[in-house]
Amino acid sequence: MSNPETQVLLEHLERDLGAYTGRGAARPETKLPFSLLQFDDRPRPQVTATVTFGVSAHVLRDREGENHRLELLVLLDRTVDEEALDIAANVGVYLLDEHVALLEGETVAMPQQSGSRLDTIVAATPDPFPARLASCERCDPPVEVIWLLPFARSESHLVVEHGWRDLLEALSDQGHAPWDLMRPAVL
Repeated sequence: MSNPETQVLLEHLERDLGAYTGRGAARPETKLPFSLLQFDDRPRPQVTATVTFGVSAHVLRDREGENHRLELLVLLDRTVDEEALDIAANVGVYLLDEHVALLEGETVAMPQQSGSRLDTIVAATPDPFPARLASCERCDPPVEVIWLLPFARSESHLVVEHGWRDLLEALSDQGHAPWDLMRPAVL
């Protein structure tokens, strides 16, 4: 990613996530090939939006051999900011190491989280935000923003057979938020 494109992507993220205030973990201190930016109170108070910044500098391939450029978004309660950083970092490194894109509806194992019943992640569009966040069209090629939505193994049938939006509906019906890493399984 060139410097002008880096600025374009940051502006794209800030449009819906708010001004970046320096929270997160930046290269080179992280020893990661990308940075992790954190935005407070997004999409609601006491929730942190953690987003990778630099994964999109790498072209990743999907199962059909199509190229994609991605950034990863984790939305979790502020009380688990460190876990959010770990999830974004570990999934980002996995995608870069394997040179694979993670697209909407696809799942990956979640990095081990202490105390959480949630052990899998589904790639989703960032529905808690305006649809425009899902793709930065001003980058060439466009950068897709993928929401990493955690769920429990017992919810796999719902997510895989019916889709992640049905999971969100089930969570809402039972009074649980998708950013609660410690929530019980809904199935």
